[in-house]
Amino acid sequence: SGHNKLDNAKNSGKQGGSSFFAGEINGQNTTDSIIEQKRKLAGKQAMKLVKDAWERDNDKSESMQAMNDNREKLLGEMRDFDTISSAITAAETGVLLFSTLHTSSADNTINRIVDVFPANQQVQVRSQLAQLIKGVVCQQLVTSVDGTLIPVFEVMKSSPAIHNMIREGKLHQLESAMQAASADGMVTMDASLLDLYEKGRITKDT
Repeated sequence: SGHNKLDNAKNSGKQGGSSFFAGEINGQNTTDSIIEQKRKLAGKQAMKLVKDAWERDNDKSESMQAMNDNREKLLGEMRDFDTISSAITAAETGVLLFSTLHTSSADNTINRIVDVFPANQQVQVRSQLAQLIKGVVCQQLVTSVDGTLIPVFEVMKSSPAIHNMIREGKLHQLESAMQAASADGMVTMDASLLDLYEKGRITKDT
């Protein structure tokens, strides 16, 4: 299958998605903000999950060679047809590509990518994405009970079931698939929020 990878994230807050990924790739993410430290730690954990999925799906020697070749690349925000097309093309060449979109969930992210293409190309694009995407990480910042902002994540990793749902356009089933694969590190936004509520960190009004 080759070592191809397209990782996408939705981020909000002080440090944008592109700057976060740039810092992680270059090893330069530093901040004195407690909020940013918490967000960076959670973001690193999410990035590790999708990197693990990428390595799992590819030959180990090829994966190590790609890492040694420093083939992790940052595209920045996918704003339109041109940048989204560029992202897919780059991922198909074997680049470990990180990019961002202003979307709120994994299924919305896939829809956003597919919808920029003409209707007669969307079946092909879904098939490409099913092979290329190794993870989607969505983030929002919510207000905790003490008034501080804390990050909440949705994490979708690649799996045979996820691949099939993307390929067949059954994106409404992604949430159920993520719920069923919680042991593999996947989590929905609702589950993340519920976890914070049950721990007393946020209220029902959040």
